Amino acid sequence: LSFHIESDSDAADTIRAIHACGIHAGIAVSPDTPTETVFPLLHNLKPDDFILLMTVYPGLGGQAFLPYVLPKIRTLRERISSEQLPLHIEVDGGIAGDTGRQCREAGADYLVSGSYIFRSADPGAAVRSLRAEK
Repeated sequence: LSFHIESDSDAADTIRAIHACGIHAGIAVSPDTPTETVFPLLHNLKPDDFILLMTVYPGLGGQAFLPYVLPKIRTLRERISSEQLPLHIEVDGGIAGDTGRQCREAGADYLVSGSYIFRSADPGAAVRSLRAEK
């Protein structure tokens, strides 16, 4: 279950509440929010929790991928790796074959893709393109 860091809730309390339900917690970050905003919370997360970097503005499907989020993925990957944290990076928004590859190369673990798959003439081929090796 993910929540937006930009919400009015206390983020650490929200993470604890999610964990109390026995599920993985995720922190969603809108495109214009600095990635560093989540750094103080990384140690509140448990193994296999995640940070969800939005690669479009939340709210409407089918938006174009915002490439300026790619360096944010790299920054977060470097921080998670340097601290040897067992966390994942998920990206959501405008994910297609080419943008999915760019996100994986930048350090993303999970890709969320809706329009690309469900508007495709061949959804299976679309999924396979997202799973293609780097």
